[in-house]
Amino acid sequence: MLGPLVAMVNYFGTFAFALHGARLVAWDKPHAVFKALIASFLCSFGGGLTRDLIILKCTPAILKSPDTLTVMLLTFIFYAGLHFFRLDHILAVYPIRDLLIIMDAAGAAVFIDAGVDTALAHGAAGGTILLSGVITAIGGGIWGALLSGQHPLTVLRSAAGYRSIILVHTVLCMAGRALPGQMRGCFIVVLTVSCVVCCCILEEVISAEELPKNAVPLEYGKRVKTDLSPTAAQRFWSIVNPMCGRNTNRVFFVYGGRRRLLRPVFAY
Repeated sequence: MLGPLVAMVNYFGTFAFALHGARLVAWDKPHAVFKALIASFLCSFGGGLTRDLIILKCTPAILKSPDTLTVMLLTFIFYAGLHFFRLDHILAVYPIRDLLIIMDAAGAAVFIDAGVDTALAHGAAGGTILLSGVITAIGGGIWGALLSGQHPLTVLRSAAGYRSIILVHTVLCMAGRALPGQMRGCFIVVLTVSCVVCCCILEEVISAEELPKNAVPLEYGKRVKTDLSPTAAQRFWSIVNPMCGRNTNRVFFVYGGRRRLLRPVFAY
């Protein structure tokens, strides 16, 4: 009964992961499109490939159901079009940004469930099942971040809160396998919703901490110029628009209600 719903959430998760991978790479050179395509692929399937090839040593799931690969390619083409027409800033606009967070969290929950199921189907033990679920959810993001040039230690130390949620979700998902069929399905649905809520709350807290201290709240459409240190400006810009991560001293930006960043307008 939950099959079509799980498949749909899986597609949404693949869309969000592929979009995240494409945004990790700076589109500043002609060949960057190929690097962005690889990053998009790794963010979408890197966790599953790591699980299948290294942990479980089985046939990759992507070869059994290539429909998710089609979703990834269409997502990449969609983002490339946004970037070409200079519309990629809309992904940072509320409520699109919140929708992507929800799709990302729901997709991660489904990926965990798939990782646990795959490990159980291959007769894995408890520790391997836990590792399989966690790697399926966060492995792609790690591979994509490494490809984009981030330092390995920085990648491993970042997003501790998000990874804690993933770990707890995996443990509960493993425990839910002891429940009867229909009850287990309801438990997985509740667990997925809980994962989405926790990730949204975590993102709300992180967003409030990452905004510059001297940012002035304005209504959408108005502009403000603020002086930032080069380090703060670099971090601020890279959060909103990873394709333009460069050392800036001044940033024109707008943001709106609930401390939501809407769009960087200009930087130099």
